[in-house]
Amino acid sequence: MLDEIHAYRGIQSTEIGFLIHRLKERLQPKQLACIGTSSTIGDKTEESGDKARKFAADIFGEPFVEPNPIRSTSADPKLRSPSHCLSLAQYCEAANALRAGKSSQEVLKKLGLCGETINLAEALARDENLHCLRTKILTKPTLLAEAAGKLFPKLEKGEASKILAIYVGTCG
Repeated sequence: MLDEIHAYRGIQSTEIGFLIHRLKERLQPKQLACIGTSSTIGDKTEESGDKARKFAADIFGEPFVEPNPIRSTSADPKLRSPSHCLSLAQYCEAANALRAGKSSQEVLKKLGLCGETINLAEALARDENLHCLRTKILTKPTLLAEAAGKLFPKLEKGEASKILAIYVGTCG
């Protein structure tokens, strides 16, 4: 697997190609799964796909056919029901519990969700604030202070930014 495959150009691409060739010769695998990742290797046109397949085939020494390259699509986050809108204090308590290595059930308790039979991921999928961040605020590069101000307009900017930093770092 080569991450950021678009960065392999010129002599670096040739060297990686030779290393892969030597590895295949040495291991003699019956089938080798060759994967290259890139978020910037081209657009969705047929010509771009042809170029990406040739580029990957040249580096890996293996054929790349349709449906390659496999392109990603942006996720459309859905707010699950029943949803909840947590307080800032609950977020801070939950972040502290996570930092202290507490169990998921302890974190859910800090979020006020201890009686529910859900896991932490499900709790976050039901969180109205997180949904708002994903769908309305962080749809483009945004300064943390700006995002915090939109999500928590009643707080001072510095305080809102600190809380949002904890929140985003915890919920990632």
